[in-house]
Amino acid sequence: MSDSSSRVVLSEPESKRLLSSAGIAIPAFSVVTSAEEITLDGRFRFPAVAKLIATGLSHKSDLGAVRVNLGSVDELRQAVIELESLANREGLTRSGVLIEDLIPHDLELFIGAIRDATYGPAITVGLGGIWVEALDDRAMRLLPLDIEQASAMLRELRAWPMLQGARGGRAANTAAIAEAIVRIGRLIVDDPQLLELE
Repeated sequence: MSDSSSRVVLSEPESKRLLSSAGIAIPAFSVVTSAEEITLDGRFRFPAVAKLIATGLSHKSDLGAVRVNLGSVDELRQAVIELESLANREGLTRSGVLIEDLIPHDLELFIGAIRDATYGPAITVGLGGIWVEALDDRAMRLLPLDIEQASAMLRELRAWPMLQGARGGRAANTAAIAEAIVRIGRLIVDDPQLLELE
């Protein structure tokens, strides 16, 4: 896997299945290939999120390949049509649209793990969403790590008071976040072919 040309990038559905197999909670999701698959059979719950799945598409929001807060079957169908049109316009090879439950949240974090050529496997946690590059609020550790070390990473963040429910906000389940950090770290430690996970 050292040759970059031989690397395989997992799609979002494949990545979600990998995380789920490691015991990491993820929103319920399904994949459709056309708007006609959106029906009133109870398969989809609202509000929902729709994301384009296409080869080489990593930063979906930058391209407008995500639709959020969809509240009905009609809105979901329209979103799928728009995402299909976007893929055609951009010349992307699409494999479907991922539809998942919208999980309400006050704050978004990211967890990223990498197998560094010099230092070995490492993990980073930080403020996510639109704030990743803007605030650069993150903590990093070499792997493996335990739950105490993962919890310490969270406490290093400038966003820690927000995770605690500052200014009347909802407190995050930091124990669950620390557990997810440990489990994601374990994934990349245990599988030498897994080079990067975010």
